[in-house]
Amino acid sequence: MFQDLTFQQFCALDHRRNMVVTAGPGAGKTRILSHRYCFLLLMDDRVSVPEILTLTFTEKAAEEMKTRIYSMLSRLDQIVRDNPGLEEGLRKKIHERRLNKG
Repeated sequence: MFQDLTFQQFCALDHRRNMVVTAGPGAGKTRILSHRYCFLLLMDDRVSVPEILTLTFTEKAAEEMKTRIYSMLSRLDQIVRDNPGLEEGLRKKIHERRLNKG
């Protein structure tokens, strides 16, 4: 899921600090914000859905971001379901995040 990111996009996943993503049209802002959202939920146990703020300039971009986040979490949920050996905590976290989409 994260292997197709550029170096700059991967750096934007740093969950230890707040971030503003700026770029021109079609540069992948919505994509990287969606990845960052999922990365935050999965990597930091102190973070929950209501504590993450993502902003876009258009309703279209906001809807696209919600769709991408749900899709990513659904894929991760399926991977966890297909691999019963994965840590139970990770399994539960992915499943809960997918159900709490908003």
